[in-house]
Amino acid sequence: MGNTARGFTLIEVLIVLCLLSLAALSLLELQWRSLHAARQSALHGVAMQLAVDMAERLRAGAAPDAAEQAAWQARVAAALPAGRALICQDAAPWDEAAGAYRWACSGEASGPQVVKLGWGSAADGAVPHPDVVIVVAPAQP
Repeated sequence: MGNTARGFTLIEVLIVLCLLSLAALSLLELQWRSLHAARQSALHGVAMQLAVDMAERLRAGAAPDAAEQAAWQARVAAALPAGRALICQDAAPWDEAAGAYRWACSGEASGPQVVKLGWGSAADGAVPHPDVVIVVAPAQP
């Protein structure tokens, strides 16, 4: 009886190593996306809290003076990367064509008062559109 030993060939080992490295890279990408989503969620929570804080102050009729508004905007800038905030009258904050909120305000007196917050998520820190928009007071008839 012959003594035949079967083993793995070099090509089989290389194929298995390639498959394992692809699986490892896929898991690494999944982990990276998960961390990014968790960070964006945390930033959204902070932004919501800052926006609700200002909206409640405005609803109570205590409109902030220039110094208070500047302090609030400084808190926004400190809490959010490239944070930006705006309070204005805006009849149409949603841009249907872009599928996002817009920074520009209509300024119509009949439009609702809104609080807009956004932060930069790109490497350049640009804030292309608000991420959080809260309507403070409904439009006046």
